[in-house]
This record gives sequence, C-alpha cells and structure tokens, in this order.
Amino acid sequence: MGVELLVTFPAVLLLVVIAPPSARGCAGIATNEVHVDCQEDTKQLAANKVMQPTPAMTEFYKEHEVTETDSRLALQQLDLNEISKVPAWCDGCGIDKIHFCRSAAFINDHCCCEHRHAKEKLPWIPHTCYLGNERCQPNTSSCSKYREIRECCCDRILIAEYLAKFSTGSPTCSRLHMAGWTISLLLTVISTISQLS
Repeated sequence: MGVELLVTFPAVLLLVVIAPPSARGCAGIATNEVHVDCQEDTKQLAANKVMQPTPAMTEFYKEHEVTETDSRLALQQLDLNEISKVPAWCDGCGIDKIHFCRSAAFINDHCCCEHRHAKEKLPWIPHTCYLGNERCQPNTSSCSKYREIRECCCDRILIAEYLAKFSTGSPTCSRLHMAGWTISLLLTVISTISQLS
C-alpha cells in the first residue's frame, strides 16, 4: 500500500498519496518519468527487482493570492444589479450545487481552472492558490462544468455571504448584506421554478 501525506494550505486541502510502483495502476499514471508499456514495466520490475524512485513529496508554488483587504475592496466596487443577472443558459441551483459552492472543493477547482494570467474570477473571496508540477483535476467533471456552476450559482451565493461576513457593524453594509441575501434567495427560487416548468 502507499503512504498518505496530508498537506494543508489556507483554504486548500491536498492529499498526496505516495504509492510504490507495484501499487500504481497503469491507466492514468502521470509523472515526468518515461513510461514503458504497462506489462513490460511489470515484467521488468519482477525480473530485476528494481524499485523506481518515488518523490518524497510534491512541491507546490503560490500561483496567486487574494488578501482580505483586496476582497473587501472588490466587494465595495461590485454592481449588485449586474451580479443579480442570471445567464439564460443556466440550469438552476440545486442543493448539490449550493453545497459545492460552499465547500473547499469549489476553491480547489478555482485554483485548478482559473489561473493568474486571466482576470481574477473570485476577487471577493480571500484565498491563496497553490499549484504543483502535475496537472490538477477539478472536482467537477471539467473546468467548463466548474465555470458553469460558478457563473450560475456560486457567484451570487458567495457574494451575499462575503457581504454579510465583511459588513458587521456598518448600517450601510447591513443593508447591502440584506439586499445580497434577498437577491441570492430570489434568484435561487426563480431558477428552481423555471427548472420545474
């Protein structure tokens, strides 16, 4: 069996499994090593009793970061009327999508699918993205599926939540908070009703 190594970063939880070559499956091996055919590899290991080296741990680098100060400024500059518009192609926000929006898997998919060379898509959420050398896999089936869920559901829900989180104590921000929650609730109800029709 392999050794499991838990690596944690702020807002990102990564589980790195380090398995000996004999425990690895042939399909989907993605390393920088040159691979021989799966059967040939198994025969070679059995004949020569050679163990291929495995890395002790995966190295990660900081890909991008949004500080709390940056996220507060981004929230202040948002046009709530623009955010309340739901794209016509959206399916609706079911409980599974809402749960995904509030989970660490959402931030992990953001880090995997949306890099710093593009415009920051979550400027209102303080987060730090770390990437390793290997290609990451989103928790959703693809990056396009992640973007669909983000645009149709998560943006409105999370903007409302972060408005509430950052607005404690200020009457103006409290009104914005209530407006954000009301917009989020109404859009969720409308999308659910339209999905049922």
